[in-house]
Amino acid sequence: MSTPLHSPGSATSAIRRAAHSPENLSAPPDRQHGSSARRGHHCSEASMPSLQSLLTALVSGLGMGSAYALVALGFTLVFSATGYFHLGVAAFVTLGSVGAYVGVVGLGMGWGLTILLVLVVGAVGGALTELITVRPVRNRTKNDRTAVMLTTMGFLIAVDSIAALWFGSEKLRVPSYWDGEPFQLGSVPVRRVFAVMIVVIVVVAVALDIVLRRTSMGRILRAAHDDPQGIELMGVNFQRTILISFALAGAFGVLAGLLMSPVTFSSAFVGFDLLLYGFAAMAIGGFGSFKGAIIGASAIGIVVAMTPLFVTPAAINPLVLLLVVVVLMIRPTGILGLAEVRKI
Repeated sequence: MSTPLHSPGSATSAIRRAAHSPENLSAPPDRQHGSSARRGHHCSEASMPSLQSLLTALVSGLGMGSAYALVALGFTLVFSATGYFHLGVAAFVTLGSVGAYVGVVGLGMGWGLTILLVLVVGAVGGALTELITVRPVRNRTKNDRTAVMLTTMGFLIAVDSIAALWFGSEKLRVPSYWDGEPFQLGSVPVRRVFAVMIVVIVVVAVALDIVLRRTSMGRILRAAHDDPQGIELMGVNFQRTILISFALAGAFGVLAGLLMSPVTFSSAFVGFDLLLYGFAAMAIGGFGSFKGAIIGASAIGIVVAMTPLFVTPAAINPLVLLLVVVVLMIRPTGILGLAEVRKI
């Protein structure tokens, strides 16, 4: 088994370092901290970052935003089908992250088999979450959305707490799924894992769009939120529709955790860190909008990557929340949100 990486701070700190130091993450962790400090000293002396630094941060931000987008898509998928805020999606991010460590490092299975098995666990786990925890609450409270949201939050806390008991609070180093030095896009160095993240979210977005627009199940998922009684009158099993949405959300969550694990290291609390960014992305893009979720996540990724070039990294979360507030003040339903959002 690989030795845990004992480093101070939360997974959020690792996200910040990854976002504004993509080329540095190919170095060992001890060199990363020293190099980051030197760059921070250099940035403090410079009045403005160079164009190359801005472009590098932009690419890094889009890569990080791809992982945030998967979380936001999981939230949006359940919300668009049911009207519920399924905060438990973030628990599957944690499962994906620690699953990467267990599969690749602990069992030595390699990335291909690990990804396949963890995706299956995520989908099955998502379905079981709906069956065992959410459905009983829905039935007892007559679809009270606040009760469902609190139930999924409890599920997130339980999963992350169990992961912390099992793995501790350490960050666990996971090898990259695409080794090698950053390749050049013109004069801009692009870390390979960020390129993979961007490709993955493009493939997921295209596949999801095809499913939602061109299949009967996709049309049912989109219609379920607006008229659940209507689709049941058409002979559609609404309970199965909800089950499928939770299963897909679980798969999206673990995929985000898998993709992020070589960047931020595997952590028992990475789900909590991505909960903020994923939910903020859905709010910015618009509740119920899949395209909006991706747009919002990309915007947040760019904020996360760009902020350390101008101010302290501690300003990242406040700026993300400020972005959410500004967007919702201008357009309460988000950039591409539905015309009417049901209150919980």
